[in-house]
Amino acid sequence: MIKRILQLGLVLLVAAVMPAKATSYTNPYVMMQEVADKAFGRLAQERGELEQDPAKVRALIDEELLPYIDYKYAAYKVMGQQARSATKEQRLAFTEQFKEYMLATFANAFNKYNDQTLEFAPEQPYGDAKIVAINVKLIEERREPVDLQFKARKNKKGHWKVFDLVAEGISLLASQQAELGGLIRQNGIESVTAQLAERNRQGIVATTGQSQ
Repeated sequence: MIKRILQLGLVLLVAAVMPAKATSYTNPYVMMQEVADKAFGRLAQERGELEQDPAKVRALIDEELLPYIDYKYAAYKVMGQQARSATKEQRLAFTEQFKEYMLATFANAFNKYNDQTLEFAPEQPYGDAKIVAINVKLIEERREPVDLQFKARKNKKGHWKVFDLVAEGISLLASQQAELGGLIRQNGIESVTAQLAERNRQGIVATTGQSQ
């Protein structure tokens, strides 16, 4: 059950941060609501074409999702204290492979989309906060609603990006910290970067474009 919820949560993370045109949002709630409204319409419209060509799924995510995912922040959270002892080149290499790993996961989860909808909780005052948790419910026909929480972070430019999803109390980022962070401590960052690179090479979704 928990695995299914996390898969659906990844789908909704993809859907909730995928507008037709990249926008720099200064309000995290507006970001989540506006792009979710646009995303579900596009997903429904392009479903058949995307199912026929997985590479298009990856290209779409690379172009539309990546601007709204703070993968660099997530990667450094996973590296933890080990980032301090790593070289700049090692940190960059890990961050790039972690980004590819996240996007491949999102692309695979994309296929789980099946007309779910999101119900947003009312916007809460956040003042000068740099991290905001946005509560939503996943509504799916003939199933109980699922509580989700998207975590967004304000960057130095004042723009908000998503870096984590908590589904039924389980944080995707925390799970990655436990798995990959533990491996980094045991085997070193270069070893884990190589393992991620191999996972990415074996992924079913082709890498397209140059993501920054």
